[in-house]
Amino acid sequence: MEGVRIVFENSLFYILAKDHGVACQSKTQNDIETAFGSAHFITRLDQPAAGLLVLAKNSESAALLSEAMNKGLIQKKYVALVEGVNVAKSGQLAHQLTKKGSKATAQNNTGKSILRYFVNEVLERYTMLDIKIDTGKFHQIRAQLSSAGMPIKGDLKYGAKRSNKEGGIYLCCKRITLPDPETGLPLEWSINMSDFSLPLWKFYKE
Repeated sequence: MEGVRIVFENSLFYILAKDHGVACQSKTQNDIETAFGSAHFITRLDQPAAGLLVLAKNSESAALLSEAMNKGLIQKKYVALVEGVNVAKSGQLAHQLTKKGSKATAQNNTGKSILRYFVNEVLERYTMLDIKIDTGKFHQIRAQLSSAGMPIKGDLKYGAKRSNKEGGIYLCCKRITLPDPETGLPLEWSINMSDFSLPLWKFYKE
């Protein structure tokens, strides 16, 4: 499938890397669900974002991996390029997230949705962040960063000043760690940011 490649595959699951603009599920265009018809999504990514995701190959491995996800044993590291340069070197955001239609709202500066960020690089008008989240709520990173005055570059839905001419938004799942469903031993995959189509990823410090 164009815009998607298999990073890892065994008898139980896939680790895929998708580029910006590729849909996990869609009623109007080719999507990952159709291309990997019998697989079960364990993690997902918004269509304009890019990065790694996990698909189980059958219901048995899906149950094992879903249990690991529910226990917080599947860890993900994200990268985002946000508007502005006056960003603290590190920080934590805590919000109550509410889904309203196709958008999430981050309310108050307290809540169970936790986002931790660390500055990776500062560009002329933007700041590159490494991000970890404890939960995986709908549009969590996009909504929380926007609420904190740091909208993701290109993310018009959440307050960015302009779109990217190449399309997509500067949000990527860079790394995934999960326990092997058979042995329980930790497995990790990471991807180079410059593998993706948006040009400013090349400034990420690996």
